[in-house]
Amino acid sequence: MLHHVCDEHEWALGRCRHHDDEDDNEDDSLSATEETQKKPKTPLVPNSVAVRKLTSIALDKTWLKKVHKYLNFRTTSELESFQNHILMYASKRHAFCPPVYEARCQLAAIDYNKHLGRPDWLSKEGEAKYKRKFQKKSERWTANTMKEPKKYEYISQLQGLIIRKRITSNRGMSRKQPRPENDPRRRGTLSALPAPPTAMLVQQHRSRKNLTI
Repeated sequence: MLHHVCDEHEWALGRCRHHDDEDDNEDDSLSATEETQKKPKTPLVPNSVAVRKLTSIALDKTWLKKVHKYLNFRTTSELESFQNHILMYASKRHAFCPPVYEARCQLAAIDYNKHLGRPDWLSKEGEAKYKRKFQKKSERWTANTMKEPKKYEYISQLQGLIIRKRITSNRGMSRKQPRPENDPRRRGTLSALPAPPTAMLVQQHRSRKNLTI
């Protein structure tokens, strides 16, 4: 790079690769007028202030140690989404012993991987369905696209394996305990603002989407 910006494309230890690309992919479709209108880039002067500044940045030892992290950068949105999905199976409101917590995380992983990449849920008219959601951080209502309902086809197989494991363990099976009426989980997400009509949120969602496009 330091040689290239000074218009030096061959040096003692190597040469630029762009010459090979230009020879293989030379564009003959440009007319003579377009060729003349192309403005050549002015190279930097060797040993100038700009080159010295660029050299100090490109050869900085701290930067060279961290540059591989930037080249292989990946967002953590998918990981955060999975962490939120685990809370559906292992809520922070309850304490679980290590074996139970591990089993719940495994169930969350099966559910997450099985239903990952579901298409949007469309109505009979072929339009996407939306649902309202209250954002606690911004304290406003938004409309999000709904995904197709999940199909827990693997549940019956898991139930059979669990029952078989339970029978062979020579231990009794406890009855399912219903959720009490005063359980706060029955109330869902509590919001400080009343929910506006879904049609209004959908219109705002489409307006923002058109602006970004």
